[in-house]
Amino acid sequence: MNRRILLIDADPAFRAALTHQLGRYRFDIAAEPDADQAIASAQVTLPALLVVGVEEPDKTGFKVFQ
Repeated sequence: MNRRILLIDADPAFRAALTHQLGRYRFDIAAEPDADQAIASAQVTLPALLVVGVEEPDKTGFKVFQ
């Protein structure tokens, strides 16, 4: 079963907190601040869940969904 979660958010404190909380449930968390790198990562290893901050600088959250 795929337990990989890709977290895309520019805020390092938020990424760390969410990674810690979800890691307690044995999810494999990949946290990425850059949307372009996250998209490349998702194409290599498909995540089961994608968590994206939509109110990011330069609207990168919306870019991911496009």
